[in-house]
Amino acid sequence: MKSYKKRMGIVFFLLAILTGCGTSPGIGENTLQSKGPGGFPSVVQQVMMSLKAHTTIPLFAPTFVPTGRGYLTATIQPGGVSAKSYHVNMFATKSRVAVNAPSLANGNTTYPEIASFGASRWPSSAQAIRAISAWNADEGLIPQPSEQQHAVALGYHVKATAYTMGNNSNVTSIQWQAGRWLFEVNGNLQVAHATLADAKQIVRFTHQTPFPGSDQAGLVIINYNTVGTHETIQSLVIWTRGPILYHVQTTMPLNALRMAVSMKHF
Repeated sequence: MKSYKKRMGIVFFLLAILTGCGTSPGIGENTLQSKGPGGFPSVVQQVMMSLKAHTTIPLFAPTFVPTGRGYLTATIQPGGVSAKSYHVNMFATKSRVAVNAPSLANGNTTYPEIASFGASRWPSSAQAIRAISAWNADEGLIPQPSEQQHAVALGYHVKATAYTMGNNSNVTSIQWQAGRWLFEVNGNLQVAHATLADAKQIVRFTHQTPFPGSDQAGLVIINYNTVGTHETIQSLVIWTRGPILYHVQTTMPLNALRMAVSMKHF
């Protein structure tokens, strides 16, 4: 379960070699609940308008963004927009902060990042699908045939495989396929009850809600990361639309799925 931002940095570096990168100055500020044209949150509307002139990729953005108290703002990730890609980071703030403000640059810990989304264009649909495998290699867990495993029922007639992995057999991964989508929920054994509950919630959601690009390839990764007594959750949804790979990231699994479902043409 490697760094999501490291993977995005590699993706944008490779694409930028051919296209060049650029960002736009900050504009606007909005509360969490403010909506703009098309049902997009006003902050999403503003940040998408700021990158529109810098990319030729079909723009998709979420109408749903996980929120809390306070304000919502966003920025184009530094180096995160080119003719063939874009990446937007979203933050919750206690006071108004302009979209694309310098204070939102990488490495800033003043504002918690609550979500991100973006896309990258690949030379072909086949290469976009192969890029999903690269995401999985960096962000997910790929079990070996020798790993301990057993079947798990997740409801809706879905059967998953639960793997016990790691040098001390202290990592669990619940994985299942649905069409061309791979789902996996990963964590240590101390959170095994939570990973199983999340897997069942994901199955319920995907059976009750039309999923993006269900006829295309996709990947859902939920990672429970524990450092000492501190635990974080990273939830990624990645899918193809022809040669374009779209992605969303947030913390809670169902919010990531809702965000992915809400993605529409900007």
